[in-house]
Amino acid sequence: ELMYIIHSMKDSFWSAVGITFNIKSIKTETLTDAIAKAYSGNEYCVYGSHWFIDVKSKFKLFRFNDIVYLVKETNNKKADLEVANSQKAYDALNGKIVGTKTIGIVVPKKITLSSDKERYFLVTEYLGSDMNENVYADTAPLISLRDCLSIVMLLLENGIAHRGYLPRNIVEEKNTIFLFDWEDASFTGSPVIDMFEHLWRTNFLLNWSYLFDYNDLDEGLRKFIGVKSP
Repeated sequence: ELMYIIHSMKDSFWSAVGITFNIKSIKTETLTDAIAKAYSGNEYCVYGSHWFIDVKSKFKLFRFNDIVYLVKETNNKKADLEVANSQKAYDALNGKIVGTKTIGIVVPKKITLSSDKERYFLVTEYLGSDMNENVYADTAPLISLRDCLSIVMLLLENGIAHRGYLPRNIVEEKNTIFLFDWEDASFTGSPVIDMFEHLWRTNFLLNWSYLFDYNDLDEGLRKFIGVKSP
C-alpha cells in the first residue's frame, strides 16, 4: 500500500516541475532527534500531494525505525488544543461502525524541541494520502455518499461540531475511515442538530461536492439528517 501511495505522489505538482518525491529515512537515537534533523533543512519536506503545497515548510515526512511519520510544526496552544480535542473525539467515536466503515480517530503526539526558543510539533504515524487525492487522481472514494452523511449524523448525535470533517482531513484505509484535525471542533456532549450551522453547511457542501454531486449532498443533509436549508 505504501508503494501505491508513493507512486500516486510521483504524479503530483512537484513531479511536473521536476522535483522527485521519496520518503527518506532518518537515523538518530530518538524520534525527537529525528524531528530536529528533519526541520534543519528542506530534505524532508512534503512534496507528494496533488493539491497541497506547503509554502511555509510546516510539515515534514520521514521514516524513523521503519515507521513513516508526518510532523506538523505549530504553537504550544494549538498543539495542546489539537491533542485534547483529538482525545475527546477518540473517546466518543473511535471504533464506531458507520455502514460498512469503522471510524478511527488519530490522536497526535506533542513533542517539544528546546533550544534558544522552544518549538512545538504534532506527530502522527503516516497513514497515506488524504481523500482530496481522489479528485486529482480521478479515482472514486471508498466511502459512499450515505456513509459520508452517516458520519455527519454520528458527529451531531454525539454533540460534536467538527467543521474539519472534510476530504482533506480524512484517510481511507480498507474499511477504516481515519479522521484528523480536531483543533476547531466543539463538544457539547448531547445531540444537537442545530450545530450544523450555515458556515459548516456551506463549507461541507463546497468541499464534498468535489467527490459527490452537490444536489445529492444537499438533499441528503435535508432528508437523511434533517438539516434545514438556509
